Amino acid sequence: MKKILSVLCLLFLVAPTLSLAVAPPSGPPPGDNVDILEVLNQIINWVFAIFLGIAVLFIILAAFQFLTAGGDSSKVSAARDKLLYAAIGIAVAFLSRAIVPIVSGILGLE
Repeated sequence: MKKILSVLCLLFLVAPTLSLAVAPPSGPPPGDNVDILEVLNQIINWVFAIFLGIAVLFIILAAFQFLTAGGDSSKVSAARDKLLYAAIGIAVAFLSRAIVPIVSGILGLE
């Protein structure tokens, strides 16, 4: 039984790496001139998605904590703090979208 469990655990650890074995992206070759704004825009898209995902997680955790607080003021306060952190995360995510136009305006591009 232990062998079966260890094989299953190993399979679950190896399976995601096998799914990532795909063909390389068809972008520009590594020696070409890459536009800095495109790279910055891709990085900001990742930051945007990460911050929004974390904010949604904090909103769900805060809602659960509000529901299970049972009138305890410290738990309600902690839930409010989580909602505040979620709002800050959403604000930072949307502010990150303004970086590319600011940089392109400073550099005089586009």
